[in-house]
Amino acid sequence: MAKIRKGGGGLVGAIRGRTQFLLPNGHWAKRDARTGEVLSVKADKKPYKNVVREKPVPVIAKREPRPVYPRVQAWSWSVTRSRRPAQMPEPLPFPAVTLPRAA
Repeated sequence: MAKIRKGGGGLVGAIRGRTQFLLPNGHWAKRDARTGEVLSVKADKKPYKNVVREKPVPVIAKREPRPVYPRVQAWSWSVTRSRRPAQMPEPLPFPAVTLPRAA
């Protein structure tokens, strides 16, 4: 903790276990570094003395999502061969003719 200077000269050293951060409305708030609890908020918009400042959180700009294009398959012989069995006609309803075996 900071020590009080003799003769009323204020504090000597940084106050440990406390951090300060800037609120969106411009006021500074003091936070307990161990628990994260907000201890106090200053009425004026000046920062606390001898209290470590927290690094501001970087604002990440949101990008528009990339457009999704439908997949187009290039034509090739392998594509036509793979589709050929599905395009074949249905088998005929009568049984196939079997030839007698030669003995």
